[in-house]
Amino acid sequence: MATQNRRTPQRKSASTRTRNRRNTKSRRRKVLKFPRQLIHWNIGTVTFGIIFIYLMINVFLYMRSDTISTYQVTSDKMQKTITTTGVVLRTEKIITNKTDGYLSYYAPEGSRVAKKEYVYSVDESGEVYDYLSKLSTENNILDEDSYENLKEIISTFNNYYKDDSFYEVYDFKYNLNNAILSVTNDKTMKQLDDALKEAGISDSYSKVSSPKSGLVSYLMDGFETLTPETVTKQTFDQSSYKKEQLKTSNLVEAGSPVYKLITGDTWDIMIPVTTKEAALLKERSTVQVNFLKDDTTLPASVSLIENKDGTYARLHFTDYLIRYMDTRYLNVEVILSSISGLKVPNTALVKRELFRIPVSYLSAGSNSTDYQFTVRTSSSKNHTSVKQIPADLVMKDSKYCYVSTVPKDENSLTKGMILIQNNSKKTFKVSSTKEIQGVYCVNKGYAAFKMVNVLYSNEDYSIVEADTDTNALMIYDYIILNSKTIGENDKIY
Repeated sequence: MATQNRRTPQRKSASTRTRNRRNTKSRRRKVLKFPRQLIHWNIGTVTFGIIFIYLMINVFLYMRSDTISTYQVTSDKMQKTITTTGVVLRTEKIITNKTDGYLSYYAPEGSRVAKKEYVYSVDESGEVYDYLSKLSTENNILDEDSYENLKEIISTFNNYYKDDSFYEVYDFKYNLNNAILSVTNDKTMKQLDDALKEAGISDSYSKVSSPKSGLVSYLMDGFETLTPETVTKQTFDQSSYKKEQLKTSNLVEAGSPVYKLITGDTWDIMIPVTTKEAALLKERSTVQVNFLKDDTTLPASVSLIENKDGTYARLHFTDYLIRYMDTRYLNVEVILSSISGLKVPNTALVKRELFRIPVSYLSAGSNSTDYQFTVRTSSSKNHTSVKQIPADLVMKDSKYCYVSTVPKDENSLTKGMILIQNNSKKTFKVSSTKEIQGVYCVNKGYAAFKMVNVLYSNEDYSIVEADTDTNALMIYDYIILNSKTIGENDKIY
């Protein structure tokens, strides 16, 4: 039967199944695995790593901290000044021409003429003008010295000219023309009368003399009638300021200005002042004035004038009128006072609270330059005793001595201590303080506070009193440049 011939599957025995599982595990164990790579450390690598980390930490801390810089105290002086632009006032009179004609000038710019001395001549027909032109063409008027003078004027202008000061071109032209005129006058005017008579053209020619003695100027700017009482803020606006040169070779009509006569020997400079500056000047009758144009210093009497739009100082001079006769605006520095002392940067100044103690509680130590305090102490058993501690004084006057509130060591004065007066039973409890301005001195390697008395300051530096009292700041001391970068008694090295 078919059913009889079919083979009946045999069950695997338990031992066979166990053997098969073992073979499977064995095959799994034969899978190759790469071993982990071991890191080999050596002493050089470790040492370099530690040094690198240390350096990086220090660089980071340095970048985050403020750099401590020092400054050596020097001796210097400062001037308390008012620096401003002033307008120059003089006694000036414009002289006008009485008849139409061509002008020939006798008096050079800046020359002083006497009353009834000839200043210029008028040629009504023009014959004299043509004759002088012909004379200057035929004769070489300029000699070697004259040429050198003109070269110097041109060279000076060329060296100092700037594009933003174009108005100086007109001054240059004016000065050059005046120099040529001066030479021409010296060479020709001495023989002019005789030459004109010989030429037969003297009828239309007349000389004009000065009505008063004074300085001759051929410059007009419209400020000739300005007085101290009429000065306003608008007066100092130079944007629209113009100067007109009166010398001309053209026909001059009657009534036209021909020259300016400056009479007298005194002159003024008017400057605007603030309320604070006016208060300082009110206390003074004279000041020193430095002219920034040529670094010249002159004395001046000073007075205050209240005009409709502000307060002005009038600086009155009795010398050097001719030096600045062609200048209307001058940059000046009014010197109120000159102060000498020790120079310290403003960044070095710091204010500290100091203990204020009567000097009667101060005693001399073993060294005559040392001071001590006698302190009363109490133990837990209510036993009292006394001890001496050094008095590290910041400053001392006739009534009080001042000690830092920041203790330097265990022997420093601290708040609450009981001091005993010399040869007395009186006591004083340390508590009272006073704010004092000073600097941190680092001569001994730590920031020791020293008091200073500021006499004058500007934007960057201060002049402090050169005191010889106890613990005073001295010349050549080293101080912290920026007081915000360190604390009192901090070490710097």
